[in-house]
Amino acid sequence: MLEKNNDGNKTNNAMDKKVELMKKFFSDSMAKNHPIQDHPISKTDEYVRNLYIDMLCMVAQYECNDTERGFSLIRRIMSACENTLPLEEYIKHSMEITTEKTAEFIKQCKDNKLCEIFMIDAMLLSCANGTPNAKQVGFIAQFGDMLGFDKDKISDVAKFVLAILEQDTDKYQEILNNENEAIQLNAICYAKEFVCGLIICTSKKMHFYSQKLAKYDLPLKDAESYLISTMDG
Repeated sequence: MLEKNNDGNKTNNAMDKKVELMKKFFSDSMAKNHPIQDHPISKTDEYVRNLYIDMLCMVAQYECNDTERGFSLIRRIMSACENTLPLEEYIKHSMEITTEKTAEFIKQCKDNKLCEIFMIDAMLLSCANGTPNAKQVGFIAQFGDMLGFDKDKISDVAKFVLAILEQDTDKYQEILNNENEAIQLNAICYAKEFVCGLIICTSKKMHFYSQKLAKYDLPLKDAESYLISTMDG
């Protein structure tokens, strides 16, 4: 009887391993089929990109018992980049992050204008399994403070993240204004997945976007430039 149980356990363990391989295949395939196109880190050098992904992996794991959804988003970000390491390597690096490495990351974010997109990504990761807990919120708020965000700016980022999570064009367009231009320019890589119409709106630029060609009635508003584009450019 004991031998049968052992055989059953071996069968179950073998099946579990096969299922885990299939799940990884599904996640990798989804990331390749749905990359976060034009994510700002796709335009940085390899050093900055690797450091950025290390930090995302740390955020995804903090106070989270189920990291698969968070890692799925990171895979989608990685799929838009060149010369990335396997996700498992970034996860390993994230377990070895020091205060010195964190300080270097903060510096690189400021130097490469990645502060807004990191806060967007961090908030999306914290919401991967639903409403983030107080510790996750506090951790991201500390990152925001180090990156130079005050409470109002963190609140602005949160509004964009909510619109992205809900895939709500109207909610997204309602928060576009001259004061959050930097957030707009970084959030556009996510907004292009659902927004149809006005996607950037500042005193200097108005950008209308649709995944498919559409007609727009341009508003009578002063702007230095208008841009109309589709998924294909």
